[in-house]
Amino acid sequence: MVHVPEGEFLRGTPGATGEDDERPARKIAMSAFWIDRTEVTAAQYRKCVVERACSPAGTGPWCNSRKDGRDDHPINCVTWSAGDSYCKWAGGSLPSEAQWEKAARGPYGRLFPWGWFFLSCDKAVFNEWARGHACGQNSTWAVGSKPAGTSPYGAVDMSGNVWEWVQDDYVAGFYARSPDRDPILDKKSVFGIMRGGGFGRDQWEGWRAANRFKFAKMNQTEGIGFRCVMPDT
Repeated sequence: MVHVPEGEFLRGTPGATGEDDERPARKIAMSAFWIDRTEVTAAQYRKCVVERACSPAGTGPWCNSRKDGRDDHPINCVTWSAGDSYCKWAGGSLPSEAQWEKAARGPYGRLFPWGWFFLSCDKAVFNEWARGHACGQNSTWAVGSKPAGTSPYGAVDMSGNVWEWVQDDYVAGFYARSPDRDPILDKKSVFGIMRGGGFGRDQWEGWRAANRFKFAKMNQTEGIGFRCVMPDT
């Protein structure tokens, strides 16, 4: 895991840029926490399944759970509940939306984890127009394959590879009324939030670190994974 220190960060997107649900941009104070350096891998998740603390991931053609040679790829094809169960089994939790965004953007609200420069295949696994699906690989990549895309705190793959579930439920206007410190929204909704974009044919907006993507928690497509956090105790 990598450490994210206590302090403020700029959450959301200022002005008229970005999406409506990313506004208003506000400074949010956060307690310190630890976050997984990489997305949880297929091998890590399999241990939780073997111990019967997690349900098996999906087994579609792009799902990594039972594919040879994919142990170090991110687990994908998992529901929100699967991610929640795994993180609890591992002694942590899914990150709150605010924790995820601070870990990805740093204190000053970077556009992408690596800074303000646009997407490229040396920084993220995404649908690059010249190389195609997943920078030409047509699947996820092993976690940490793009060190040039590392976040300010040392986390990798926070843009691209797989979308990542966060703990919060989705409400479009939450930013306008959320607490100024350690916000989280838990309404037991059927809709959760994914962050960071995936390897597939997403619009470029999805790979921005401020982007919020509403998705039904029961979905488990090949583009969805997660990582975990732990408190700084």
